[in-house]
Amino acid sequence: MTKVDNSDIGSIESILTETRLFPPPPEFARKARISSLEQYQELWERAKDDPEGFWGEQAKVLHWFKPWEKVLDWKPPHAQWF
Repeated sequence: MTKVDNSDIGSIESILTETRLFPPPPEFARKARISSLEQYQELWERAKDDPEGFWGEQAKVLHWFKPWEKVLDWKPPHAQWF
């Protein structure tokens, strides 16, 4: 049986933190609807601050067989979008 060294227990802050950036290839980036990290961050902020307004705007560019009447019906713990 192997003895476990407990001296490092608690030293890992998070295994879910990732700070590296992976820029897309230039050809791929030219075809993208979001052209920069700054533009992405602005969209993310809008979605976070006003999810119903943001997703309502995004839904307008899609074709719907039946028009939706309400973006979000939220009755915790259930959420129904469109």
